[in-house]
Amino acid sequence: MNYWIFIPGVLIVGLVLNDVFVTTLAPRGTGSVTERLRAWLWRFFHWVCRGKGTNKLLNYAGMFTVSAWLLGWLLMLWVGSSLILISAPTSVVLSSTKVTASALDKIYFMGYVLSTMGLGDFQPNGNEWKLFVSVFSFSGFIILTLGITYIVPVLSAEMRKRQTSVYIHSLGTSPDDILLNAWNGEDFSRLSKHFETITQMIMEQSQNHVAYPVLHNFHSHLRRECIYINLAALDEALTILILYLPDEVKPAKQDIYPLRYAITDFLHTLQEAFIKPSENAPGPIELEKLKHFKIPLKQENKETRMKLEEIRFRRKLLLGMMENDGWHWNSLFMEGEYTKYDFRQIKKIKKNQSKEYQEGKDLFG
Repeated sequence: MNYWIFIPGVLIVGLVLNDVFVTTLAPRGTGSVTERLRAWLWRFFHWVCRGKGTNKLLNYAGMFTVSAWLLGWLLMLWVGSSLILISAPTSVVLSSTKVTASALDKIYFMGYVLSTMGLGDFQPNGNEWKLFVSVFSFSGFIILTLGITYIVPVLSAEMRKRQTSVYIHSLGTSPDDILLNAWNGEDFSRLSKHFETITQMIMEQSQNHVAYPVLHNFHSHLRRECIYINLAALDEALTILILYLPDEVKPAKQDIYPLRYAITDFLHTLQEAFIKPSENAPGPIELEKLKHFKIPLKQENKETRMKLEEIRFRRKLLLGMMENDGWHWNSLFMEGEYTKYDFRQIKKIKKNQSKEYQEGKDLFG
């Protein structure tokens, strides 16, 4: 037996089996190889799309990553098990003549075994190799089953992620819009009824992103479905509530701080996905629109500036999260869905509505 071939084969098999079981069965994170492949594939898609979240090609990154995982596991297992067979010259023979199989024949044979299609024209030579082949025949089936079983909850978690994003987006398209839409002329009590629901939804997203870091590779070019933009907008609205609004008009602390903590918990999942704080400084807190609508604001003082400095890292982490998904800080304050297709659709809808209104006016006076 050639141990220079046998030992690498064993190491590759052990590595891929560990990676599969950690990724699909462990409640936290993914295997080391799988996670690095996930990060590399996302950077590749990000580079191809020039870092633009509006590029629809990014929408395929998550699907491609999960498919690459499954294919990679099978290829690694195929390579490792083939090396083990090749390390022993007489491990496989031709079924008809019992002539020793070549290295290429052994690779072909293991492909048959792992695909559970049968043994083909070759057979293992000896009881120990028969046992080895039987075990690896089950391994290929198990990996396929675990991979497919893993994909189902990932897709379900992605749908929940988009649902959470759309819910937050429905409160407002920017931090100041969230606050203006909740203002009833006296206070922001309207927000309280949403905070509890959103807190639960974000906590669920935190756990999902910990269990399935590949969710960071799933992307939507639509702003309303991008949780990273809408989560940053919500957190910026909470910052304004905490720092700039008088106590008598903002929701109770027991409503605000659980939501703030839930977002903090979500930000902790970024480390699992190798997402770092942005090197760029986020824009200043936008208050002009609130001042225009006569929203009561506290004057900025030394204490406010100190608290802003304390959350500087938090805001850079929010920006890093957005940049990783192809967006920038100004995306928090832009209207629409950022694609030419969407702008054409919006223009078409408005044109039809205007036409219907004019026809109704002509008909009914």
